[in-house]
Amino acid sequence: MSFIQADLNLPLPQAGLDAIVSTSTLHWVPDHAGVFRRFADALKPGGQLLFDCGGEGNIASVVATLHGHGLDWSPWTYESDKQTIADLGVAGFTDVRAELVPRPAPIPADEISD
Repeated sequence: MSFIQADLNLPLPQAGLDAIVSTSTLHWVPDHAGVFRRFADALKPGGQLLFDCGGEGNIASVVATLHGHGLDWSPWTYESDKQTIADLGVAGFTDVRAELVPRPAPIPADEISD
């Protein structure tokens, strides 16, 4: 097994990979469609892409708070499951499954400071 660290905005430095696994990364990348094309180019035929990342609505309250303070800015890309499936299909992936899984991470009130 080997690991590759790479800039996801550039072609991956190796082709013919058996699998690409990404955990909690892609919501920081603005161009999912482009990244999926680069992943498809790096995988060998029959290779697998497995990933999880934040999805549509995941941080809606954070974005609403930012907007409420006049900040129309977000460094995140939280796509819908339908958009993700479409982007994967355009990149050439088949047998695709994507779903939004709610994973709330409540912060106890006594741990919140002003």
